[in-house]
Parts: sequence; structure tokens; C-alpha cells
Amino acid sequence: MDANTTTVREFFLLGFPGVLPEYYAAVGTLLLFVYLLLAGGNVFTIAFVAYEKSLQKPTYLIICNLAAVDFAFGTVTLPKAVAKYLLRDETVPFHACFIQMFFIHYLGTVTSFLLLIMAVDRFIAICNPLRYPTYVTNHSVSIVCGVCWMIPVSLIIVTVFNFINEPYCGSNVITQCFCDQNSLSKLACSDVRSAKLIAFYMAMFVLLGPLAFIIFSYIAIIVAVFKISSVQGKYKTFSTCSSQLLIICLYYLPRCAVYVADILIQVNIAARIMIRVMDQYTNTTTVTQFLLLGFPGVLPEHYAAVGTLLLLIYLVLAVGNVFTIAFVAYEKSLQKPTYLIFCNLAAVDFAFGTATMPKIIAKYLLKDDAVSFHACFVQMFFVHYLGSVTSFLLLIMAVDRFIAICNPLRYPVLVSNHSVTMVCVVCWVIPASWMSVIVLQTIAVPYCGDNVITQCFCDQNSISRLACGDARPAKLFAFAMAMFVLLVPLAFIMFSYIAIIVTVFKISNVQGKYKTFSTCSSQLLIICLYYLPRCAVYVADIKVQMDVGARIMIIHLFLDEKAWLSVSTLIHPKGVLSGGGQDSVQASPVPPHQTRSSMSLWSLLCALMVSGTTETYTYTNSTTNIPEFVLRGFPGLPPQYYGLLGTFFFFVYLVLASGNIFIIVFVACEKSLQKPTYLIFCNLGIADLGFGTTTLPRIITNYWMSDKTISFNTCFAQMYLSHLFAITTSFLMGLMALDRFVAICNPLRYPALIKNSTIVICCAVAWIESLLQITALTVQALGVVYCGPNVIAQCYCDYVSVITLACADTTPLKAASIAVAMWVIWCPLLFIIFSYVSIIISVMRISSKEGRYKTFSTCAPQLFIICLYYLPRNFVYLAYTTGFDFGLDFRIMLTLMYSLFPALINPFIYCFKTKEMKETLMRKLKERQMVSGTTETYTYTNSTTNIPEFVLRGFPGLPPQYYGLLGTFFFFIYLVLASGNIFIIVFVACEKSLQKPTYLIFCNLAIGDLGFGTVTLPRIITNYWMSDKTISFNACFTQMYLSHFFAMISTYLMGLMALDRFVAICNPLRYPALIKNSTIFIFCVVFWIASLLKLVAVTVQALGVVYCGPNVIAQCYCDYLSVITLACADTTPLKAVSLAVAMWVLWGPLLFIIFSYVSIIISVMRISSKEGRYKTFFTCAPQLFIICLYYLPRSFVYLAYFT
Repeated sequence: MDANTTTVREFFLLGFPGVLPEYYAAVGTLLLFVYLLLAGGNVFTIAFVAYEKSLQKPTYLIICNLAAVDFAFGTVTLPKAVAKYLLRDETVPFHACFIQMFFIHYLGTVTSFLLLIMAVDRFIAICNPLRYPTYVTNHSVSIVCGVCWMIPVSLIIVTVFNFINEPYCGSNVITQCFCDQNSLSKLACSDVRSAKLIAFYMAMFVLLGPLAFIIFSYIAIIVAVFKISSVQGKYKTFSTCSSQLLIICLYYLPRCAVYVADILIQVNIAARIMIRVMDQYTNTTTVTQFLLLGFPGVLPEHYAAVGTLLLLIYLVLAVGNVFTIAFVAYEKSLQKPTYLIFCNLAAVDFAFGTATMPKIIAKYLLKDDAVSFHACFVQMFFVHYLGSVTSFLLLIMAVDRFIAICNPLRYPVLVSNHSVTMVCVVCWVIPASWMSVIVLQTIAVPYCGDNVITQCFCDQNSISRLACGDARPAKLFAFAMAMFVLLVPLAFIMFSYIAIIVTVFKISNVQGKYKTFSTCSSQLLIICLYYLPRCAVYVADIKVQMDVGARIMIIHLFLDEKAWLSVSTLIHPKGVLSGGGQDSVQASPVPPHQTRSSMSLWSLLCALMVSGTTETYTYTNSTTNIPEFVLRGFPGLPPQYYGLLGTFFFFVYLVLASGNIFIIVFVACEKSLQKPTYLIFCNLGIADLGFGTTTLPRIITNYWMSDKTISFNTCFAQMYLSHLFAITTSFLMGLMALDRFVAICNPLRYPALIKNSTIVICCAVAWIESLLQITALTVQALGVVYCGPNVIAQCYCDYVSVITLACADTTPLKAASIAVAMWVIWCPLLFIIFSYVSIIISVMRISSKEGRYKTFSTCAPQLFIICLYYLPRNFVYLAYTTGFDFGLDFRIMLTLMYSLFPALINPFIYCFKTKEMKETLMRKLKERQMVSGTTETYTYTNSTTNIPEFVLRGFPGLPPQYYGLLGTFFFFIYLVLASGNIFIIVFVACEKSLQKPTYLIFCNLAIGDLGFGTVTLPRIITNYWMSDKTISFNACFTQMYLSHFFAMISTYLMGLMALDRFVAICNPLRYPALIKNSTIFIFCVVFWIASLLKLVAVTVQALGVVYCGPNVIAQCYCDYLSVITLACADTTPLKAVSLAVAMWVLWGPLLFIIFSYVSIIISVMRISSKEGRYKTFFTCAPQLFIICLYYLPRSFVYLAYFT
């Protein structure tokens, strides 16, 4: 394989060149997570189909082969990418690179052929269903799949040998995350055009050959589907191949784009024609291009984030509108006048987005803010032309609703598909003429000076300001046309909706009013989103001079309306699914918060940042020279307590995270809890988890690692997220109060008003509203200069603490933050107070005391949560505004308490104070016990055993009021035990320097300890938290077996630990030869197997006796002696055997341990220097301490029992 003149021995994988080194760990972790997800999902698919006989059919065999290819592809590429970012291993050997290249292209080719087979499978199943069982069998699919795996081998080998025979003697940096043919060919020192041509033809064959037949297959499938008469039949038939079609698109479209882009350059012919027409008007113009200013307040380091956000908006806009058009086009029941108008609006929206957003995205993602002179005017034409078309289409929409509601009997005659089509065509044709006039007038003016457009795209208003000549005639004509396009349709629209409202109020029935008005509410919202911002901009242009930021903000509301229009029919599915017409009503309008795209958010931010300026932008961060902040934390805390405080916060985070994750998962998995109240709890759990994850890891690092620094950007990110989650929580509290208010004060209307869909919408609004508010504040804070002190008097970055460090006047920022805080706190709080006052009044009207208690208990948990959230916050904010000052330590402690304590305690309130969740949890636990206790008959039990379950007595002298406290104590013990041992196992597994015999023993001990704790402690915690002390017969013996199994393992491992120290100290020269990793591994395996066999024999003996009397175990968990004591037969032989096994397990290793440590002590005493003795003995002191903790109590218990 070696090329003669090749001097390169390895290649460097460049990966993502824009990723900074400090983000490598995050990228590597993300890729590792992707790989684990990919591997787990595909292996599960293969295993599930392999073990489930009902799925062993041709379609699923193809899916299995695809899963195998995907798993192999991920295994070939991702581990190296993960190693690059996690281990900083960027090199790949020469031959390994070509091997990876072979597998990448080989597996890609196999995938292409398998997708072809999948298309054939669907083609025959739908177009020839009667012949499907004959043609498509498991045998035939297996043979074809085998051929698909074999054929590409020869093709790819030829390609690889073509490239490996080329010399590589220059650069060795591969601009990819893995070795592929295209990247390697660029590094060759010779002419590789022939090899590239062969590879290209191979790729075209592999891509286009199968793709051609796939396209043919799906065209035939679509034709066959449309021949089915029933809509349900069409949907059901096409749904059998929709997932395959999605997979095929995901595979082919990107690949075709890449290969075609290598040899083709698309030319926009229409643009070239228009450029030639324009050239005659530009004789005196010296400007060749314009620069798009965009959002002036966005810092360069945020360009990528803004560009990504805009790209996401464009994708949603494009997909939503294309889907609307396609869905109406293919669904005959929707081909009615209303939906034809929707289709035209969707086409306009898609065109408008395509005309404007790609350039904006290029500005922020590719830093390309230049647009050529002619292209700018082409864009200007389409922007204003499509805006005018939209205005007229909205007029047609208003006419449609006016006739449908005010003249319903004449609607079928006046509004038909034919008439709507004709009117829509007129709306598309008419604006073209006057838009051409406006563009030609504007382009005829010379442009010879400034070329910076204060907008994100080219519009007439922004361009005309840059003209060197007199542009007033062009501006006057454009303004007149704009007023005509806006005001004429708007006047009729207002008339139409006034008439509609009058008609609606004439309806006597409230339900009829609501149903009628809901058919036009979404259109009315769209119209408002379109007209109000435009009117504001044009009126302001002739009355006042608006600042740039505000103008950009308002103009970009146009794009918001586009995003809304693209999904309006999807958000209101009732009309779409019911068929349309004047009676096909849409659902009630969605709040506008849900429809606002993120672009208006950035516009708003920029308006805030540049407020008070006209054309220059001085509110930037150019003089900030603070690279990082220092989190002061508790200044009065002595350093010796840092570790203790860090451990405390670590446990707080573990409890907070595990509790909230449990709530989210439990509600998600338990269908009986998927109700409005618990959906709010889930959202609160997400907010609490997000807040804890944003703040606590940083605090723990501060006190554990004594690292109090935080980078500038990280600090603002933490500030943003912490306040986002806090604000969302406040709104969710208000929503929780609304839920209880309706449930108690209006119980009969609760099912109609408070539905899952309503709560989901309200929660989405709460999240979006929080996002908008905190983004505005954060961008304001980023806009000021930080050049002086950098010590934050807090444990994490919060708004007030950060802006206090600014060098500029922050009074406006503080005022804004106080205003937002008061709005966020007092608005929900006032409604909460009103709700609970109403609830208390309603409760007091109930005659029976029991009824009052039962009713109020349904809202007591929420009231407790609300008090925990609001009371401390109100105290802090009021103290701040009134000038009351208290100690820094107390302020920080109070802030952490009101921020973290609700998040910590909320899951316990949900579980133990919410009746339905508590009952569901108890029912699940009992069902699990019943299933485990009744699955099969007891193979080894006597037929007269009649005890289905045991009762774990626990601590008999403990009063019941302390059960919860004891359960919490054991819960913390289990968290410490589990996290500590998992940390040991993972740390030793990941750290190669620790993969030595001693630490392998530690790992095995940690597994034994983790196993023992997991077997016993959850049961003890359940006993005291749930007051459920029963355990099924089988579960008890399982617990007994596993607990003694892990205890026995620990004993043997103690002996092995003593052997390790004995050889290391008494025979240090022979230690490397005698104690190796392989030796320790063999010992550990033998000990695990020996313990397994011994415990099986003892447990089977215990199962063989009769249990027919008492069933109370005088222990917290099932152990051998406590269980066999309850047997009805003579258990003396069992006790003797157990004693023998216990003595063997305890005293066998213990005698060797005593011998080892006596020898160690003798060896240590022979060392002459005191320091040497101390140093040597110190290496085994921890093991000796562990051994004493393990053996002394056990020996005492066994001896006491038998004496």
C-alpha cells in the first residue's frame, strides 16, 4: 500500500476550525453523547427485531441492515472525533486514514443500495400488494441485502487504491473530522484529476442509479395512493412509506448537493436580465456595492448565534409554508376558497423569506455584509412587490370572512374556487407594474457617497437616503404607492371586521358567538401583525425622525408576520382537518406571544441598545478589558470550611436534580398524571432543574477547587439563564394559581377551560415571555463598559451584582431591572393573591368541615410553593429599593435560599403532598411488589408455604413522626454512597495512570459497595417515606441473596487488598512480577464466581423450608438469619451451614489479613528512619482502616448471636 514518494506518515484532522480550545471538552462530550445514542438506538433496533419473531419480516430485515450500517459508520468515524476533542489526539496514521476512508465510502454505498431495496419493498407492497408475499420474502430480502454488502467492496477498493498510490509530501492537515476522499485528494502532490474523476463517476452511479429508481417508485406510489377513493385509505397507505421517504431524503439530498456543487455553478438568469435593464440608469453612479448594517448593537462574537437563529427561523418559515401549499394541493377536501387564499399567502411568505433571509444569514454566519449594486435593487423590488401582494391577499381574506359571516347563504355563489383564483392572479400581476416604476426611479438617482444601508435588507427607504442626487420625487411616489397599498385594503378590512363584529353580537347564543368569531380570529391576528408595524413606520417617516434601532425593530415585525402566516393553518388545525368552507371554523386564536419569531427579539434588543442615537452607535463594548470576573461567595467564611460548604452544595444539587428529574420522568411515563396540574409541575421541574444546573456546579467548583474565576462570556450566559429560569418560574406560579382558581371556584367549567392543550400553550407563552424580557436586559448589560473592579459580591452572576461593576452610569439599567423584576413578581403575585382570596371564600362557603379540608388540601401544596418563592424575593427587592442594608453574607445566603430552596423542596411537595401523585406512586410500588411476588410458583418452596409477603420491622422503637426524617437521612446516605462509588469507578476507568492493581481492587470494592447499597437502601427509604414496610416473598429472597453476595465479595476483596500491601511492602522487588493487572483481574473473577456459587447453595436451602407462621422480619432488610428464624421447620442445620459459611468467609480472609499486617508491621519496624517507617506504613493505613470497619462489627454480631 505504500507510495514510493510519500513522505507523510500521519495526518492531522482539523475538525471544526471555528471551535475554540476551551470548548473542545463540550464538543467532545456532545459527540460522545451522539455516538452513545447512535450505538444504543441501532443496537436496540437490531436486537429487538432479532428477538421479536413478529417483526422478522422483509421490511424490518431491511431496517436491521440499515441499523447495522449506521452503527458501523458511527463506530468508524465518531470515536476518532471524540478523541480529538476530549483527548486532544488529532493525528491519524497514514494507513489508518485510508482504512477509515474505505469504510466511510463503503458503508455510504451500502446505505444507498439498501435504500433502493426499501423503495422496491414499498413499491411492490403498495402498487402490487397481491404479489408482495410472493416476491418479497425473508429469503429474497436476505439474499439481496447480502449482495448490497458485497458489491460495493470492489468499487471502493479501486477508489482507495487510486488515491493511496498518489504521493503525499506536502500539507497533512485534513479539513474534516474524518478521512474522506475529497479531503485527502486535496493533499496529494501529483495530479489526481483522473482518480477524482473515477471517484466522482462512482459516486454518481451509487447516488443517481438508486435515486432514479427510488424517484420512479415513489411517483408510482403517489399515483397509486391518489387512486384510492377514501381519504382515510390514502392516509393509511401513504403512512406506511412516509418514514422511509424521510430517511431517503435525509440521505440523498445533502449528498447530491455536495457532489453537484463540485462541478456546477448555478446562475440566476432572471437577475442577469434585470441587471442589463438597470445598467442604462447608472451612468453617474460610483457605488459598486452596498454594506448591510444589520443590527448595529449585536457584538461580533454573537454573530454566529444570531446567524444560527435566523437560519432556524428561515428553515421553519420555508418548511411551514411549503408544507401548507403541498398539503392543500394534495388534499382535495381542502381545495376550497379559504385555503386557496392561504396557499397564496404561504407562497408569498416563502418568496419573501427567500428574498431576504439568506443574505441576512450570510452576513452573520459568513461575515459577508456586502451586496452588489444591482442585486440590492433586485432584492428591493421583490421585498416591496411581495409586501404589496400580501396586502391585497389579506384584503381578499377579509372579503371571504365578510361574506361567509354576514352573507352565509350567498357564500357558495359569490366565493368559489374559480373566482378566488382569478382575484389572486390579479393581486400577483397588478403590483409588478408600479413596483418596477419605483425601482427604476430609485436606481436612476446617482449613488456616489456613503454605501451603508441601515437595515438587514435593501428597501426603498434605506437606499434613497444614500442617493447623491435629489431623491424626493422617487420617495414621494413610493410613499404614495405605500399609502395606497396599505390604506385602501386596510379601510375595507376595518369595514369588514366591524360588520362581522356587529353580526356576531346579533347572535343570541354565547357558544354561537364564540364559534362564529373563531372562524376569523386567526385572520384578524395576521392582519394586525401585518398592518400595524407598517403604518407606524410610514407615519413616523413623515412626522418624526425615528432612530435606526427602533426602525429596524418595527420593520422586522414584517418577518414576524411571515413566520406567523406560515404556521397559522397548522396552529389552528380544526379548520384544516375539517374541510374548510364558511363553516369550517378554526380553533380559538393563539396568543401572539407564540407566533413571534426570534427575529423581533433581536430587533427589540438592538432598539434598546441604540436608543437615543441616530446614525452613530456608541453603545458598544469596545473598551471592556475585563476577561473574567471573580465570584466572591461568602466573604466571611474561613477557607478551612470551603470543602464542607462545597460538599453541602453538592448534596443539595444531587437532591435537586434527582427530585426534579424524577418528577419529569414520572409524569411523562404515567398517563394517569398527564393532566393540566401535573404539566405545570413538569414545567416547574424543568425550570428548577435548569436553575440548579446553571448555578450550583459553578458554586461547587468555587469551594471544592478554590477556583472563583469565571470568564466574561460565561458569566453573562449564567446570568441570562439563571434569570430566565427564575422569571419562568414566576409565571408558572401564576398559571398554577389559575389552575386552582378555576378548579375550586368554577369546577363545572374546569374540563372545558383548563385542558392539556391550553396549559401547553400557556407554558410556552411563559417561556417565550421570559426569554424576551431577560434577553433585553442581558443585551443592555452587555452594551456598557466594564473596565474597573471585577469582583462579584455573589456566589453566581446575577444582574444587579454584574452591572454594579460597570464603568458607565448604570442608573437606567438598574431602573429597567427593577421595573422588570416588579413586573415579573407583582403581576403574577397580584393574580395569585386574588385567586387564593377567591379560593378561601369558596372554601368557607362549604358547609361540612371535611369538605372544606378536602377542597383546600388540593391547593395547599401550590400555596406552600408560592410562599417559598415570593416572600423572600419581595423582602429582598423591597429592602433594596428602600435602602435597607444588611450584611453581605446574609444577603448572599438569603438569595441562595430563596433561589434554591423552592427548587430543592418542590419535588417532595409534589410527591408527598399531592394526593394523586402520591397514590399513583404507591400503587406503582405495590403493583411491582405484587408482580414480583406472583410471577411464578416458588420452585424451591414447600407446598405448604402460605406467606405471600414479609413485613420489615425496622426500628421498632422509633415514633412514626420521625419516619420521614429517618428516610431522608438514609436517602442522603444512599446519594453519597452511590455518587462516591460511581465516581471512583469512572475516575479509575478514565484515568490511565490509575489503572494499576491497587486501584483495580478499589474499583471492585466500589462495585460491591454500590451493589450492596442499591440492594438495601432504596427499600429502607421506601419503608420510612411511604410507610410501606411489606416486601414480597420472592423480592425478600432476592434481596437476601444479593446483599450477602456483595458482602461476601467485599470480604474476599479485603483479603486481596491485604495481599497487595503484603507483597508491596514485604517483597517490593517482586511486586511488579507477582501483582499485575492480569493477576488481580483473575483473582477478582474467581472471587465473584465463588461468592455466586456459595450464596446460591445457601439461598436454595433457605427456600426449601416451610414458612407458614409469623412474617415480621426484625430487620430493615432481608438477611439470612432473620428470614430463616421465621421458618416453621427445624432450622438448626441451616443455621449451622450459615455459620460455617460465615466463619469461612469472615475468618478465612481475616486470618490471612492478620498474618499480612503482622508481617507488614515487622517489615516497617525494620526500617531505620522514622520518616521511612511512617511513609511505608501510610501506604496501607487506609486499607487497614477499611478492614477494621468491615470485620469488627460483623465478628461481634455473629459471636453474640451464637453465644
